[in-house]
Parts: sequence; structure tokens; C-alpha cells
Amino acid sequence: MSSHLLGEVEQLADRVGIVNAGILVEEIDCRELRATSQSAVEVEVDDPERALRVLREELGMSDMTRSGPSSLRIADAGAEPSRIARELVGAGIALERLVKSEEDLETHFMRLTGGTA
Repeated sequence: MSSHLLGEVEQLADRVGIVNAGILVEEIDCRELRATSQSAVEVEVDDPERALRVLREELGMSDMTRSGPSSLRIADAGAEPSRIARELVGAGIALERLVKSEEDLETHFMRLTGGTA
């Protein structure tokens, strides 16, 4: 099966091949893809700069980026939402939103190919 509807491919296929510019760049079992997919924790806070400092100093996190005016994306391996929430709230930072996201096939494809189709 060949398709650009990656959400459907992810539900139907046992194994996928990712082709970019006519070259097979990856062939992977879907179970392996799920096991190795990158996860992240997205948080929205009232003071993102202070939140970055707290998470860096108190939890030793380093893979964090600003994803919006009041949002952070934390991609550290093993980033536990409950620890992040406790640390931020304990530091007096208002936590507006906290969501753990898992990388799906489409996001994996975009990361692997640099966003090209």
C-alpha cells in the first residue's frame, strides 16, 4: 500500500517504509516505531523563562524549547509530567496546561525528512 494518509497507514500497516525524493530512508516495524517514538511534555505557564530555569536547575532538564509565548516543549527522555507539575507549582509558577504527546507516524515522517513530502 502506498499512501500520503499517514494516519491511516499507521492504523493498517505492520511495517512501513518512508520514501523521500525517491529514496527509501527508513523501513521499520510499527511496533518498533511506537517503542522508539519521541515523546514530549507541553506546558503552558505564566512565567516561561522562570519555568525553564526551575526545570533546568531542579530537575536537570536540558532538552526544552519555547513553543509559544507562554508555552514550553520538554523533550528530555523520561520527562515525567507529575514531577514537572510538582516542581513548577512548588516554585510558585502558575501551570495553565500540561499535556504529554507521543510522536505519531506523520510527525516521525516530518522529522525524518525535514518536513518535505
